[in-house]
Amino acid sequence: MPVLIADFLNIEVAAAGYVDNVYQFHTRFQCNKPVRYNPRNRCFGWCMKALVVYYSLTGKTKLVSRVIAEALNATLLEIKEIKPRKLGSSIYSVGGFAAITNRRSKINPIDVDLKQHETIFIGSPIWGSRPAPAINSFIYQTNFEGRSIIPFFTMAGDNSDKALTNITAKIERSQGKVAGSFAIKSYGLSDEEIIARAKEAIKEYSS
Repeated sequence: MPVLIADFLNIEVAAAGYVDNVYQFHTRFQCNKPVRYNPRNRCFGWCMKALVVYYSLTGKTKLVSRVIAEALNATLLEIKEIKPRKLGSSIYSVGGFAAITNRRSKINPIDVDLKQHETIFIGSPIWGSRPAPAINSFIYQTNFEGRSIIPFFTMAGDNSDKALTNITAKIERSQGKVAGSFAIKSYGLSDEEIIARAKEAIKEYSS
């Protein structure tokens, strides 16, 4: 995760000064990742572990989440509903209606210390142009103050704009700041193709 994020700290100083400060932090705490400056999002290489939180019904979002966790050496956390959904002809109509109406679902308790993770990836399938109800539950019950959040989606369609707008508003209500996002069209793709697309998408956050 980023050691320092200029936007989060509201500090406008020369990049060279940041590099000096981060180098000292890197040396002092013996971070095992090299320090990198990314001019696109003004953040530096990962030091403390990122957290990847996801909900997956068909396994596609799970695949993408595992790729992210492996690429960033991140902690992986799966959100599970207390009453798991069963795949069937009505699953997307029922689940889609719940998502469109911003409903929550009952999820198992989450045992994670957010103080250990400044950057959190949140993964969800898109149902009815919205994140899944289980992800709504996680966001609503979590205080993301001081955290940079990167939502990501798997989807059957071609556009994730509505889902991103929706989840961004929810994250901001929970005191988080969206620092990036991406979506992967996974419908009809093999696992290998989904993994390849995920590896390409995460390059922006791992290089």
